[in-house]
Amino acid sequence: MRGQQDQGNESAVEWLKLVLAVVTLAALTVIYFLLPPPERAGTGIEFIRACLPNIITALVVFPALYLVLGPIGQRNEDRLARVVQNSIGATEAGIKFPDDVSGTVDFIREIVAKEPSQRGPIDIEILAFTGGTFTTALLRDLVQQNPDKLNIVMRTIDFSLTDGSRYPAHWEREEAETVDRLKSLCEGKAGLEIWHYPAFPFLLGLSIGRSHLLVTFPSWDLRTGRLADKSLEYRYYGRNSRTEHLFELFENWSRQPGQIPVHPAPVPASASAPVPAPRT
Repeated sequence: MRGQQDQGNESAVEWLKLVLAVVTLAALTVIYFLLPPPERAGTGIEFIRACLPNIITALVVFPALYLVLGPIGQRNEDRLARVVQNSIGATEAGIKFPDDVSGTVDFIREIVAKEPSQRGPIDIEILAFTGGTFTTALLRDLVQQNPDKLNIVMRTIDFSLTDGSRYPAHWEREEAETVDRLKSLCEGKAGLEIWHYPAFPFLLGLSIGRSHLLVTFPSWDLRTGRLADKSLEYRYYGRNSRTEHLFELFENWSRQPGQIPVHPAPVPASASAPVPAPRT
């Protein structure tokens, strides 16, 4: 849309140049014919009379050359500039939230409020390290304000399978506390699934109804050799042909193999097997 506007503005400028050239050409032509005849004209008037044909010729030839040959010569350069500009617009998020999850709260509330309720619960899928910030800054109020409207899936690190030296020391305790808080928070108010994944993800984020995505990318603390425990910048993407790859990347990491269901807890195979009837 922006590219079309720019092209329209450029065309308008070119036409304005043409109109100005034509108006100037007409005015000079009229002046030429209104000049007094040579026998009554002074030296200055005669000089102007001699110059006007050359000026009129220049106004006809040079604007024509500019308008016709200029765009032809600039076409490839303009096309390249527009491709670069459009590619930047296609890959850059429309909205940035530098204040970690806390900065996204109001925006996510608006999205949830606008989602049609007749389609059933709104699916919110979260890919996090421990889920602590998501629970404290976002889910606590979101669940309270939207009872029976949300279905939440939280995916966090399985610390029993991963190398703890790669994470900040307090993350394992934080995750255990988050699981308990989420269970209590969603009980009777929202659907809840909690999964633990074995390998930390390439990206973190939150998906709403599979059509809205807030995503960020973690980084390493090179001083400690652990994942950096810092505020992250989230970016919002609506699902379309230009952002489909980000949604697919998020969904791929959300489905990574080897995940263990934490809530609801898996039912042991022996518990679901029928109890044999006593022999008589």
